[in-house]
This record gives sequence, structure tokens and C-alpha cells, in this order.
Amino acid sequence: MSTSYTIINRNRHLLMRTPQIPLKKTGWFYLWLGLMTMGIWGENHGYLDSLESANLNLWSKVDRTNVDQSKLIRLLDINFDLIGLNKIKMLAQKFPQATFAFMGRYEDGFLEQLSQPEYTWLTEKSVLLSAKKSNSVPSLTKAPTTIDKLIALDLFNPIREVEEINWRASSQTKLALQPGLSISSSQVISPNQIIWRSGEKYYPSFIGQVIINYEQSRPQPSSLVKLIFSIENKLEFTEHSYAFGYQGEIYPIGLMPRSVTYQQLIDTETSLVSPVILIDDLSNNGSDAVVISLSGLINDEYLYSNWLIFIFKYLLMLGLLFGIFRMKVLSVKTQAVILLSSIIILFLLQSFFVSQYLWMSVSLILLLCLVSWILQLGYSTEMSYFVEQNKRQNELLLDAIPIFYNTQNLEKLLPHLEQSNPDIKLIDSVYEIAIEAEAHRNTSLAKRLHGWILSHDNRFSPSLERMSELTPEANEESELEQTLVIDPDGEKITTQVNSILNVSNFGRYQVDGMLGKGAMGVVFQGVDPKINRYVAIKTLQLSDELDGESLIETKQRFFREAETAGNLSHANIVTIYDVGEEQQSHSNQTLGYIAMDLLTGAPLSEFIKSDKLLPPALVYQLMIQMTDALDYAHRQKVIHRDIKPANIIYDDELQ
Repeated sequence: MSTSYTIINRNRHLLMRTPQIPLKKTGWFYLWLGLMTMGIWGENHGYLDSLESANLNLWSKVDRTNVDQSKLIRLLDINFDLIGLNKIKMLAQKFPQATFAFMGRYEDGFLEQLSQPEYTWLTEKSVLLSAKKSNSVPSLTKAPTTIDKLIALDLFNPIREVEEINWRASSQTKLALQPGLSISSSQVISPNQIIWRSGEKYYPSFIGQVIINYEQSRPQPSSLVKLIFSIENKLEFTEHSYAFGYQGEIYPIGLMPRSVTYQQLIDTETSLVSPVILIDDLSNNGSDAVVISLSGLINDEYLYSNWLIFIFKYLLMLGLLFGIFRMKVLSVKTQAVILLSSIIILFLLQSFFVSQYLWMSVSLILLLCLVSWILQLGYSTEMSYFVEQNKRQNELLLDAIPIFYNTQNLEKLLPHLEQSNPDIKLIDSVYEIAIEAEAHRNTSLAKRLHGWILSHDNRFSPSLERMSELTPEANEESELEQTLVIDPDGEKITTQVNSILNVSNFGRYQVDGMLGKGAMGVVFQGVDPKINRYVAIKTLQLSDELDGESLIETKQRFFREAETAGNLSHANIVTIYDVGEEQQSHSNQTLGYIAMDLLTGAPLSEFIKSDKLLPPALVYQLMIQMTDALDYAHRQKVIHRDIKPANIIYDDELQ
């Protein structure tokens, strides 16, 4: 029976996987989930902009040495006061086609004078950066598209919204807000944003309004500016269009334009054709980032990201994260090589997109992949400790199972067995014990062991076959099934039990009633009528259907117990009075019996409950009695092998 399953069955399903603790049931998973959420949130709120800037610098073009070739001229030596306004007026007269952009702290006299009618011609071609959430630029017209209704939703149109705008529509000066830029803050959240949203309307940022003025100052100016939302969002003019990302942003890759002084510019004889003259007093933190973004727009040295890039980026990130957790079976060195190769491929992909003027941000991907790899290594290290511990536990169980079964103490080991993650050897050993339990008619134990095997391998055919044969007995309603497991035929067991219950005497002992069941049979209360002594009679069903060897072995074990106990004489050890066999008159069955002292009291297991605990002094006294009895038995070379509270009777009156 123990070798009935085939090699094919072993290879098919008993080659069990290494036991694992699912990642989602560990703290590593929730730590990873929290870090992923923080990373995505941080990117959407601009906390990874410094990494993006470093990444963009890798793709920056060679610096332009000839400032005249640039369409953007930056002046740093003009203040926004009345003297500065006079200098700006002279520049505007020298370069009538130029577009002016102002960044700095504006004195009240400067703004008041600039708003006068005599400066209307200058304000029409000028844009002032507003750092106080005030704006006077008109909203942009949104051109209808086939998917306009869909992408008008906030979910598909996440252009950052600026709240609490104090409009200055009455002013002739174009005050354009650059979202996220402030005079007091050292952090620029979005210096590269072309447009922003307020409610259902869209407005150009400072760099966006400069581009609008620049396009309208060309020889063939555009009469209409269209804001088109599609996969490729863009500001569209008659002759030119500017694409931007799904949050209204661009990614400049040009270097900082060279700065000139007022005197150098006023003295030049070069005729500028529609340049942008940017006047900056360096009072705004982050103004360099705005200048680079504006220069990138004017000189077409920028990248942008559309919806396809956005989707591709997150699919790629999910694929890499999945791969990182799948490669936990590899060595750390191999994992490092694979991760490094993935990073190189990632930058090659980014290089390809840059060649197409598209930008795929890899900062978040690199950060999350590195964090995920570190967490995966932590999880794998913890799992290796778990696997090693499980291996040691299986080895201990493998050695202990035969010993505990042979000493009839396997019940003590079953809780540890049921909490284990078995390997092939342990499954084999348990299966052999289950078959041996069947041979000894211990059907209940056999079913429990087969059930344990199937709980770990529900397609293990040998146990499936055995369970199908043993299951019909589960419906037999007999309290004595666990005791009388001598014959596997449920119907005959019931008959035998009824036969035992109908016995009136064993030898000279008359039966008064049933006390319960023991490990090998039914226990009755009897009386010796000659001396009126009450005894306990422990019985064993000796079935004629057992083969000769099994019957002889069973009888020997039963009577050996009686002989061993009968040779002991101690106040704390039960006394054996008689042993024998009784032939049932109404059947061919033979019952072995042992007549022993009928003890008063209750099992000590009744006094280990929290509400029935014995006093400590009494417990020590009982321990002295028990150890004295065991010491006596050991000196007689007798080992009990099943010491437990249920096998110790405590008499409260005698203590």
C-alpha cells in the first residue's frame, strides 16, 4: 500500500514548490504600496522636478556662442522704476518689432506710468510676469475636436488649476501669471507650463502669453489663437503651432541664453527681426527656469509629452516592477545585471523619443524600480530564513513521526504537523504512517492524515483513493468508533459494539454498566461477587477476521500491558486484579479483559481549567506523588509512555 503511487504522480504534483509567504500578506507589500503612492503623488506635485532637470541636462544642445543667432535677448541691468521705464522706451523705439517681457519687482510708479495712454503702444507688445496671483490676460479659445467632450473632463485634462485669482481686467498692462512662481518661495513648481486652468477657462501663463505676443508681432501676424486638446495638445497660430504636454508643460533642452547689458544692446547696429527682449531684475526666485523654458519655446529647443507617452510610461513602469518581483529566484548578482541592463534600455528608449521631440520622464521609473528592488531583496532575505526554518522543521517532524506513532502519542504531534509546510519526504512519511494506521484499524487517524496530505496536495491520487474508501464510515453514528477500529467494515463494527454492550460478565466479574472508552476498547464497571469488590474492566475486541499474525500481535500487546502493570505495587499506581479472555455465547467473538482497581475521583484534566485550578501547595504535593510512582516504575524497568492529565486520577477526599 505504501508504494502504490507511481513515479508519474510524484513528478506531476508532489514536486511541490518551495513554501512561500505571499508578498501581499507581509509588511513589505504595504511598505512598497505606500512608497509607490508617495512617488506618484510627488511627481504630480513637482517634487521630482530636480531629477527631471538633471535628466534633461543630459539631452541639452551645445551652447550657442553667437547671441545674435538667438531669438531671445536677456537684460539684467534694468530696474522696474521710472528710470528703467525710460530705458525700456528707448529700446522699444530702437526695435519696434520686438516683443518685451518683464520679470521682477515693479514699483507702483512704474506700473502707474506704464498704464497711461501714452504708453499704450508699449503695453500692447509687453507682458509682465505677475507673482501675486493677479492676471489680466484674456482666456484662450478652445477649438472643438472629435474627442473634445471626453478630454474636457478633469480626469483626461489635468492641467493644473490656479485658484483665488484677483483679476485686473481694467488695466491695459498684460499681467500674466506663471503658476507656482513666487517671489518669496525658493521652489518653482511649474516654470515650464504654457497654459493653466481656472474653472472651465484656460489662460496662457507668462511664457505662453509672451509666445502669443511674439507670434502676433511677426510680419504676418496671427489673428486667432486656438487651444486644441487632443492626443497632441497645442497652441495653434496661422503659421506655427506649439505642442505641449497633458499638464500644459514643455521640457526645454536648450541652454541658458547669454545675457547682455542695456548699453551693449542700445549700441548695436544689428537690425533685430521680431526678437523677444526679456528684462529681468533677478528678484524672482526660479527666474532662470522660466527663462530657459521661454528660450526653448522661441528657439524650438524643447520636448513635450502626449497621452500616448503617458500611457506607455506607466505600462513600462508596471512591467519593470512586475519583473523585479519575478526575478527574486535569481542571485543578487544576476538581478543587479538585469536591473542595470533595464536602465540602459530605458535610456535608449528615452533617446529615441528625444529624437522625435517627445519626452518620456524616467525619474519616477528609476526611483520606484530602485526602491522596489531593495524591498524585494528584503522580502527575499526574509523568505530565505523562513524556508530554512521550514526545512529544519520538516526534518524534525520526519524524525519524530515514526517515534510518536510507535509510542501511540501521534495526537500530540498532529498540531505541529498541521501547521507545517511539508516537502516531498514529509508527505511520503505521513502517507506511510496513514497506511500503517489503516492496517492497525485506526481509521480515524488514517483519515486525518490523508486529509492533511490532501490539504497540501488535493490531487494526490493515493490519498484520494484511500479517503474514498474510508469516507462511508464517517456517517456511522457510533461513539465508540475511535476505540473499536479493529474491523474496517462499519456495519460489522456496530454489530460488535452491540455485542459488547450485551455482555453480562467477564469471568467471575459481573457487569454493572459502562464507564467509557479507552485506547483499545470499552471500559465497564464490574463487581467481584465473592468479596463484593468493585472493579474497572478494560476490554479488547479480538476479531476472528484478523489474520493470524495480527491477532497474535494484538493479544500479546494487550496482555503485556496487564502483566507489566500487574507486577507493580505502589500506592499511586492502579492495581491489576485479574486478566483473561471471554468467549461470547451469542457470537464467535472473543473479548480480552483486564480487571483493575475502580478509582474514585476525576481525571486531573478537569482541574487544569481556569475556573478549577488547584492550590499551588496541593499541586506540588500531587507532583511528589506522581514522580514517586514514576520513579518506582522506572526502577522496575517499566516506562509509561503516555503521561498526561487525562491518565491521572485525582481523588479530592484522599488528595
